[in-house]
Amino acid sequence: MKYWIYKIKCKNNEIEEFYIGSTNKLSSRKSQHKKNVHNKVSKKYWCKLYQFIRANGDWDNFEIVVLEAGTCEEPDYIRHKEQEYINQLNPTLNSIKAKIGVEYIQLPATDIAGNIIVNNEV
Repeated sequence: MKYWIYKIKCKNNEIEEFYIGSTNKLSSRKSQHKKNVHNKVSKKYWCKLYQFIRANGDWDNFEIVVLEAGTCEEPDYIRHKEQEYINQLNPTLNSIKAKIGVEYIQLPATDIAGNIIVNNEV
C-alpha cells in the first residue's frame, strides 16, 4: 500500500505552527481537511488545526508538504512513522497522537486559545 506522511503549514514562514498527518490517499485526505475547515456541523470544526487555519488566512494560505512517501504492507507501519515525525518535530496543531492498531491517546480538545472544548462548545 502507498502512504504519505505530511505536514500542513502556513505559507507565511513567520507562522511556525504546523500539523503532522499520514494517509494512504493524499488527495482524498487533503479534500477532507479542506472540508473540515468550514463544516460547522462536524465535531472536527472546533479542532485546533481547523480553528488555526481559519484564523490565519484560511485554506488558501496553507499547504501540504510531503515529508515521506513510500509503500508498506502493514497499516500500523504508517502510524508508527507518523508518530516518529510527531516525536521528532513536535507539531503544535496535532490534537491526538498517531493511532496505532486500536490504541491511541486522546488529548483534550482545545481551541487555539487553549480552552478545553466540551460537546462542540468552548
